[in-house]
Amino acid sequence: MNIRKAILGVAAAAALLSTGSAYAGALGPGNHLNDLRNGWQINWATVYSHLNATGWIIGGDFRANSTAIGNNFTASTEGSTFLQNQQMQLADVGASLKVDVHKVKGDVDISAVGVCNNAGLTTAGGYGSVYNDQRCGTVDPFAVADVKLGFVGGDTTIAATAIANNLSMDVTNGAAVLNQKQQVNVAGTYARVTADIGATVGNVDVSATAVGNNITINQRFTP
Repeated sequence: MNIRKAILGVAAAAALLSTGSAYAGALGPGNHLNDLRNGWQINWATVYSHLNATGWIIGGDFRANSTAIGNNFTASTEGSTFLQNQQMQLADVGASLKVDVHKVKGDVDISAVGVCNNAGLTTAGGYGSVYNDQRCGTVDPFAVADVKLGFVGGDTTIAATAIANNLSMDVTNGAAVLNQKQQVNVAGTYARVTADIGATVGNVDVSATAVGNNITINQRFTP
């Protein structure tokens, strides 16, 4: 599941949650075709990812990604699904990258993503409900991108995304977050982009996003 895309739905999450709550009475454990239980993913060790890339005269596209995730659980199911998710991160998490690239004929796509806890549920042809408990107890989940680009012949996208706790649902029919115990973040969350961009033919999109706790729900009534 694309974490960067999931975060874009933050603004719509509150309205969708209120719609999904109508299904709460029928969507508890035992009322689903699929019963998934992720009981305490706990990580005590540091999780770091660093990418250092240099290049000169690239005939096509250039893509670079550095991703660090403490705990991750994703499920794709057919039919109604109940998910119990419990995740705890107790050490540092961070992603960084340094890119120095010149003369790219095509597009440039560069991203750094640092996440304490991530869970995603995708269902087809059924309801979806989640009991969620995510706790980020690290010092500072971070994402840092330092980028230097020369000539780029296409579009340029640069993004740094840091998030403590993330839950995303993509379901058909009905959606509910049941007994939402907690998303807890006790740490600073940091995202930073430093970009030095030369001549670019196409569009340029640069973003830095830091989120403590996020729930995103995409609910529809057709496949």
